[in-house]
Amino acid sequence: MTDILNVTDGSRTTVSVTRAEALELGYPETAIAEAEARAAAQAARDAIRGRIDRTAGDVPSLLGATADTAAVALLGVLAAVAALDDARTAGSTSHNEPSESDAVNAWLYGFRARLAAMGDDLPAQADAFLKAVAAGAIRVPALAKGFDRVVSDIANRSTAVADAMT
Repeated sequence: MTDILNVTDGSRTTVSVTRAEALELGYPETAIAEAEARAAAQAARDAIRGRIDRTAGDVPSLLGATADTAAVALLGVLAAVAALDDARTAGSTSHNEPSESDAVNAWLYGFRARLAAMGDDLPAQADAFLKAVAAGAIRVPALAKGFDRVVSDIANRSTAVADAMT
């Protein structure tokens, strides 16, 4: 049971009161019980967050690992987009629909059509972005740290967060 409560009964709210004070103010038992349940749930979340902070890292460290995860995922998706477009253009010199017997080219055609529907030439943008990364014009912290270190950090922090939640 939590000592300090924020109690509401639908028509009024009182913050930072004890159970006894809430009763003196005329709050019904159900409103006090709901406030205690909310306070207990918040205390449980705070305890989990404390364990995460102690075992998986502080907020800036977790944010950095999350940014690294997003960067690695983005680079992977962009590489796939560029590679798929290269595969499509290597097999065909036109943008006509491939024959139905070629399932891979049909899939590539559909993929390309969906990208084109976005309005921009995503394969060209993906290729340009990846070339800029390779040339050093765009710096990605995840790559500066080293892929092995980033993947290890992602795995370790992810496991530590999951462990702290159980």
